[in-house]
Amino acid sequence: MEIAALVLGIVSLVFSFIPVVRYIAFILGILGIVFGGIAISKAKKEGKFSGMGLTGILTGIGSIVVLIIRIIIIAICFIVILAGAFSVDSSTSNNKLKTNGKTSKNTITSSYVKTK
Repeated sequence: MEIAALVLGIVSLVFSFIPVVRYIAFILGILGIVFGGIAISKAKKEGKFSGMGLTGILTGIGSIVVLIIRIIIIAICFIVILAGAFSVDSSTSNNKLKTNGKTSKNTITSSYVKTK
């Protein structure tokens, strides 16, 4: 169990930086934590210290933290992009929207025309 925890933890940490397999890393990280916990509990019963089990737990937790940070960063970027796509520049007061010869302030799918 110690070696499985160590390998799963390290592989999940490496996979958490690769965009295509980052979701597999989440599963491997959880498995590394579980196997590390099992290895530590077995080692305590035998009166030993399980360094590989502890490393499996720490690398599994590290990969999950990396994944959570990456998901938060992606969500923030997505929100910023969407906010920029729907924002209206109201810094100059002489810009008005022009639609079919009419001026409107509520039309989104229009173009700005500079008025004098």
